[in-house]
Amino acid sequence: MYDAIVIGARCAGSPTAMLLARRGYRVLLLDRCAFPSDTYRNHFIQHSGSVRLHRWGLLDRVVASNCPPIRNFITDLGDGPLAEPVGSTDGVDGTYAPRRYVLDTILVEAAVEAGAELREQFTVQDLLWGDGRVIGIRGRGHNGAAVTERARIVVGADGAHSLVAKAVGAPRYDERPALTFAYNSYFSGVPMAGTEVWLRPGERIYINFPTNDGLTCVAMQAPLAGFHAFRADIEGNFFRALDRVPALAERVRAGRREERW
Repeated sequence: MYDAIVIGARCAGSPTAMLLARRGYRVLLLDRCAFPSDTYRNHFIQHSGSVRLHRWGLLDRVVASNCPPIRNFITDLGDGPLAEPVGSTDGVDGTYAPRRYVLDTILVEAAVEAGAELREQFTVQDLLWGDGRVIGIRGRGHNGAAVTERARIVVGADGAHSLVAKAVGAPRYDERPALTFAYNSYFSGVPMAGTEVWLRPGERIYINFPTNDGLTCVAMQAPLAGFHAFRADIEGNFFRALDRVPALAERVRAGRREERW
């Protein structure tokens, strides 16, 4: 019997498990992946998140992962770039954009260090119910064996298509249709003075920031209506779109793409 079972061990689930375990609770942390494991979502940490990592004693691990600090936000709406420095809180004067295989591993290891029990490559298939409330989970471990575990509380940190939310009938709210599509990749040899956002209203937005190992994430977001035509030639269309911002395109073309789109 656990005090808490946390389903999902990425940037929501692992800190939840860690904080509960640090308070002495018996916690089971489950994820269908094995770490390190990559994902693009939520790549950039806001400054408040970096402060939180510092308070948890984990920011030094992000820094040690060869992830550079970001101390400026540079925005260009078509009439010239404006630079705004990141503020300072608790001595943290920058923020970071670590790769998710780096950040999520740091978080899951911190949860384990705090005393949480981690089971990777675990598939949760259903929730256990008793007296009208959730009292545990059913699933399969990495070896395929059926498993049943019980807990005082079950936390669903399993993402946008949450099994937990669906099983308990959690209300859906503030839903909006997708308006844009996006592509990104990672380039070497593309210097950035901080996070750069180039916005061309009604057309595209270009988002760029430094990340681990000397790489720069170069991303472009555009109206959804152009998605099918764009993906017919991702490389060519990406650079043709990038050429609308010559100051950015020059730097990206001088670098080298190191990973797939």
